[in-house]
Amino acid sequence: MGWFRGFGAFLHGRSPTWAVLAIQPANKHSTIVANSGGDVTDSDFAAIMKDLLIDSNGNSTVKDAKFFFQTCFGGGMLDDLNVALGDKVKWVGGSASRYDEVSWGFTNEVAGAGDYWTLGLVPELAKDQTVLQALEKADNNPWEVRGGVTETGQEVTGSAIGGDQIKLV
Repeated sequence: MGWFRGFGAFLHGRSPTWAVLAIQPANKHSTIVANSGGDVTDSDFAAIMKDLLIDSNGNSTVKDAKFFFQTCFGGGMLDDLNVALGDKVKWVGGSASRYDEVSWGFTNEVAGAGDYWTLGLVPELAKDQTVLQALEKADNNPWEVRGGVTETGQEVTGSAIGGDQIKLV
């Protein structure tokens, strides 16, 4: 475990499957697809979240925030969020994969089927524990994707301001 970029985000990586948050190089971007169909880069998403979650006086507008990315390259979203939210918002986040790895889904094309990461995470989130504990327990029970391949899940929290104590409900 170690401190990340001096913003008080505590990184966890106790098992061989999950690793300390990999920092995405400055010239690379992870993206998600908006409901409108357009791409939203990691830096744009972080800026949007900053505008929504931090007021003009620099105070948090929410009790806490939780971010889960089951997408390919989803880990790239977390480092930008950490910089944008800093020590102003109590938050926790997890991703199925590093910024440079795919996230493995099921072979069927059913909408909402999720991926192997969410298959392990969802039952843990239903328990009376912190989100970080759920992420760590899902980490300790990784699903083998196929042929020995597993996802390298990522997790980060603004623990300096209580992000490690956030519960889902």
